[in-house]
Amino acid sequence: MNKIIRKEQFSEKVFLFEIEAPLIAQSRKAGNFIIVRTGQKGERIPLTIADADTARGTITIVVQKVGLSSAKLCDLQVGDSITDVVGPLGTPPISSVLAR
Repeated sequence: MNKIIRKEQFSEKVFLFEIEAPLIAQSRKAGNFIIVRTGQKGERIPLTIADADTARGTITIVVQKVGLSSAKLCDLQVGDSITDVVGPLGTPPISSVLAR
């Protein structure tokens, strides 16, 4: 499980989460995303990785509360854990690959 380190509310339905995920923070590239799941029977939600801090081992995501699964995620608080965080997934744009 991945602990929520920071939660910030941008508007009525938009939230920022900083989540412990050291391996994802280390290996993510521009264009990657993650899949999160709240609860053992929760829906898998794909979300863009907005930022990462390799020193702290955290990733940042921004979530809009629009359905049942995103509402469950947005109702979590600092100190709570997200059941599953899988990633990084996706293929970075060619410019990210060439920059290495």
